[in-house]
Amino acid sequence: MNFVNIFLICGVCEAFMICIGVGIYLKHKADKVLKNCTDSCKGVLYDIQPIIMEESSVSGSGTVKRKYYFPVYEYEVENIKYQISTTIRHRSKAYFEGEKAVEIRYNPNNPKEAYVIGDVFSKAWIVFLLVGILCLINIVINIVIILIMNMLLT
Repeated sequence: MNFVNIFLICGVCEAFMICIGVGIYLKHKADKVLKNCTDSCKGVLYDIQPIIMEESSVSGSGTVKRKYYFPVYEYEVENIKYQISTTIRHRSKAYFEGEKAVEIRYNPNNPKEAYVIGDVFSKAWIVFLLVGILCLINIVINIVIILIMNMLLT
């Protein structure tokens, strides 16, 4: 086994550990919010926040800056108003305008801890775990290939 192969396997192992670690952290955080937020109320569209994000260009020649919009909802618990933003984004501000009320789940002991029903934050951990599993599969395939190559060369 040469240095390049070892370096490649170590790099993929690090990616595996990072992805699995982030996935576990996000799952734990999402489970905590879902468990704590037992009461619900209606929220109304309060604001639409713009954000500039850099993304890879379609042609693969660098990055492009694109403007996206995130809705901010306002909800009220015991006559105190709170705002919450979501992970839902869209390129058109008009996509959110005229939106009706949304359902918000909140923690009765800490109403700032809340989420909008239908927001995808609670599923983000799945992506990291899937990437981690793919890295693990890559590690196993690389080790098998390296062992086969070493057997053929000896």
